Amino acid sequence: MQRGSVLAAGCIVVIAILGGCKFVPEKPAAGVPRDWLPATVDSLVVMEEIVIPSPAPVNPVNNNISMPDACNSIHFLRYRLRDTAHGDPAAGNPPRRVVSAGQTPVDMDATDAVLLLMPGVLEGNTCFRNLGRQLVYTAKTRWAARIELWAFDRRPNCAEDLSGLNAAEEARDTRPAIDYYWRGKPIGGHAFAGYLTDKDLPYLSEFGLKLICEDLYTILTTMAPDRSFRQRKVFVGGHSLAGFITAVFAGWDFDGNPDTLDDAGYNNCAGFVALDTVIASMGSMLAPVLALLPEDTRALVDNLSESGYGAALQGLRSGTLPRVLPLSIMGLSPEAYTMIEITAMRAGWAPQAESTIFSEIPYSSEINFLLRLLHSKDAPAFLNTRPSILDTRYTNEALLGVIFDDNFMPINIMQASLGFLAGEGAVEPKSFPLPGALNRLMGSTRMFIADETGDPAGTGPLYVWANFDRIGDRGDPLFTSRNGLLTYTTMEEEVTDIQDFAPMFYDGPSNLVEWYFPLRLMLDLMAAGMPWNGAYGLDYLHGDAAAQALPKIGFIGSQGAFTMLSASMDEDYLKLEGYNHFDVLTAAADRNTRRPSGVVEDLIDFVLNPR
Repeated sequence: MQRGSVLAAGCIVVIAILGGCKFVPEKPAAGVPRDWLPATVDSLVVMEEIVIPSPAPVNPVNNNISMPDACNSIHFLRYRLRDTAHGDPAAGNPPRRVVSAGQTPVDMDATDAVLLLMPGVLEGNTCFRNLGRQLVYTAKTRWAARIELWAFDRRPNCAEDLSGLNAAEEARDTRPAIDYYWRGKPIGGHAFAGYLTDKDLPYLSEFGLKLICEDLYTILTTMAPDRSFRQRKVFVGGHSLAGFITAVFAGWDFDGNPDTLDDAGYNNCAGFVALDTVIASMGSMLAPVLALLPEDTRALVDNLSESGYGAALQGLRSGTLPRVLPLSIMGLSPEAYTMIEITAMRAGWAPQAESTIFSEIPYSSEINFLLRLLHSKDAPAFLNTRPSILDTRYTNEALLGVIFDDNFMPINIMQASLGFLAGEGAVEPKSFPLPGALNRLMGSTRMFIADETGDPAGTGPLYVWANFDRIGDRGDPLFTSRNGLLTYTTMEEEVTDIQDFAPMFYDGPSNLVEWYFPLRLMLDLMAAGMPWNGAYGLDYLHGDAAAQALPKIGFIGSQGAFTMLSASMDEDYLKLEGYNHFDVLTAAADRNTRRPSGVVEDLIDFVLNPR
């Protein structure tokens, strides 16, 4: 146990006997100036939405519900150098381009490298906003190189109704979103029809691994029709779950004939990129994951038969099995994702204003359960309705921080290293939803909670947020309570600017969170390596391609979701100390006097000089 934890435990005994000891965060350090401003990046880098028409497959059993028009196109965000001389706006709304076969949008002579990257589970493609902007900017200003990042959006995102959120973004005011989703006010004559359920989404039964691989191949062959260019300058990869998909893409055979290799995935790119994930042969990737499963569950996966896969697929198509990952039981629902995006907007636009989101939105009981799950100090507090997050006063920025920072959010794949709470209120250790060391199964073992609500409740101190670069310095890297008895976090463990993190949720035509994640994708990943895969169009025919065919680079956060899995791999992944799961995408690249980015420079060097 750390010395601070021992002293804190002792203080708790003193509280019981004498009272009067509380833990209030120390005053934050002075921030570190940016090496360049976001507006400087804006002047050089543009985000362009690319749309490639491509009809989506139809559920052969239940096709009586039409798909949204957006489902019949491939969408991705293209981060590239701005070109105002040829039509790019100097600022404002991102350009949008519909691209068809026969066009060549990429200048293959002038472009030095392209990264085609995929988001992880429950992620939309704006997860690459910070990385895309910083890569393109840094490559140009430090390397005199032209690099592009294409952020792929999986097709299920087409089912989201973002009308209210996009209207809020355009107005820089969240009221249009609240009115649209909760108060029945139409936008452009269209009223919100409600969040969708399985019965509304029969087409998601077909949105699996085959569609993803084909969409990636279509992007590559449409945007860069010269295969020799793809083999020299295009790198495929992504974040989290995308590592598994990248491995499958590498071994996919797009004409179904393993003897003709020009169309194989690995013969259409120059290398692979893993961002807090691993890319290897399917067997080596799945083995460590399966070892963590209960024995009966592991047996089901190990013994997945052709008939079992067929029966599961029929269940998805008929609706007897859920088509969407069922997370609403935990409160993780499209309604929650909408509220999170609104929270991020307010954190970006009015960071120091006191949050009023919970009093303005008539949210459901599911959201109330999620708030109690994430914002309870211990089990008794969870069982009671008070005190709660509703009684705690946060600025907009601080509320976003306690939702995603690794010292407050217990779910590993949702963590970033954003800084810590500050102000005059107490911040105490918490042991819920999992106590002590068990939190390692989900995330950090050091979890905290704002613990001063006032009397009456809701009149306590206003909690503010200390950004990552105000946590410690080289002379004193620890961030502690004012009495010095409790260490909250350290300089090494804070790497992401919360003001860069917030726009990732809403900037542009898409968003960060995938509302409807299809279970077909998970079913296909389990079946991809089976000998009967081709019978179902799963043409993963070159299973060792990811492990042997091309160079790759991998980044693993020391506190991320894949640390344990990467340790079992033979490849040498770059381990980033203090990084959480999101940090490989979001860590600041413009505060080099504090700490250089662990990703940007190495990734640029790799794609320009693959080894």
